[in-house]
Amino acid sequence: EVEAFRAQVLLEEALKKLSFLTSISTSASVHGDELTQFMGDEISRIIQEQRDLERKYETLIAARGQLKGLCNKAKFVETQDEIQAIAHRLKESNKSLCRNLKENPNVAGNLLKMQAERAQVQEWLEETKSELVEMSFNNLVSKVEAERREQERLSEVRRKERDATTTVKSLEAELQREHAENERETKAA
Repeated sequence: EVEAFRAQVLLEEALKKLSFLTSISTSASVHGDELTQFMGDEISRIIQEQRDLERKYETLIAARGQLKGLCNKAKFVETQDEIQAIAHRLKESNKSLCRNLKENPNVAGNLLKMQAERAQVQEWLEETKSELVEMSFNNLVSKVEAERREQERLSEVRRKERDATTTVKSLEAELQREHAENERETKAA
């Protein structure tokens, strides 16, 4: 019984710490919302910049089409240079947009998942604490067994995914070889 009491005290401490972490994560959620808003504003700004650059590009292409003949050669070259500069800026803007989209994970979704998992752990610890009082661990044993089965299932899915990826790569390599062989035969014929 002394060991059960010690375990109860440890579980109580763990529950207090989880409760504290929950209160911290709630305030972190507010900061996460601010970060998401900032990143959303930045992404919107980049998209608007791209639209403006695309309109400018279209205008320059249309203007270049109007510049024909030797008398407009200097203006044609100047317009062509502007088109290249705009195209470069569009390319950089696109890279920036892609980078921002990759770097802006779903903060709110991640926080919700973390809070749900923390609540589940708290529930399990509360149940285990109750079982310690009753000196019965049937519920805990069944939960551990279910979690172990889920981990085994995930491991099997990962193994199948690795096998499928290996198979796809080998088939792609085989397809490349067949394509190259077909090209050689076509050139030789």
